[in-house]
Amino acid sequence: MGSHTFENGVCTECGAKESEPEHIPGDTNGDGNFSVTDMLKVKSAILGEALSEVSAAAGDINADGIVNASDAACILQYAAAVGAGYTGTLEEYMAK
Repeated sequence: MGSHTFENGVCTECGAKESEPEHIPGDTNGDGNFSVTDMLKVKSAILGEALSEVSAAAGDINADGIVNASDAACILQYAAAVGAGYTGTLEEYMAK
């Protein structure tokens, strides 16, 4: 399989589109799970730590383009709901 050189999301040689990395909302450390370590990464981002593109997308819970205290609040609300017995995903919880 050959390598591709992408410019603006398109291969300069064959025209293939670059796929975007997948993320699980809230899973800022990319381990496939949503846990307190993800919340700590959001906290670090709020305090100025740079996040990778995938981590930032996962941490931007309310999809406003910024990882900030609003996202942290969403994560804490979801964590509290899970602690109270909620079994749905973060996406399902946020859609309520």
